[in-house]
Amino acid sequence: MVYFVLLECKNLLNIPLNVESDDSILEQLGAKADQYFTNQMTSYAELLPLTGNNLTTAQQAVNQYVASIYMARKQNFDSAKYWEDRYKESFNTLVNILTSDPTNRTKRVAQTKAYVTEPMKSDPLLET
Repeated sequence: MVYFVLLECKNLLNIPLNVESDDSILEQLGAKADQYFTNQMTSYAELLPLTGNNLTTAQQAVNQYVASIYMARKQNFDSAKYWEDRYKESFNTLVNILTSDPTNRTKRVAQTKAYVTEPMKSDPLLET
């Protein structure tokens, strides 16, 4: 799924839309960011690609991530940190939405097991 949107990312970075000198760099970063984001989402989302408001939030997050990487490449580390923080906020918001909505939540179920205090028999460090 493509979450990266070039024009939105350029908007975040205040790059005029008619300036195309860094478009190929942004596109390359966007493709990698899409794959990275998809990999992260697989543990939270039952269905990919995301749709509706979740898609909008995902696009926002990926564009912020690309902005962070782009600014780091330009040696503007304060701005890179700013965009990284915005990405983390957007990502965490999306995770909270996906894990709180029963229609989108993963089907994994946590199970509580009794606590065992004896050592594992297969542990070679405990063998004498």
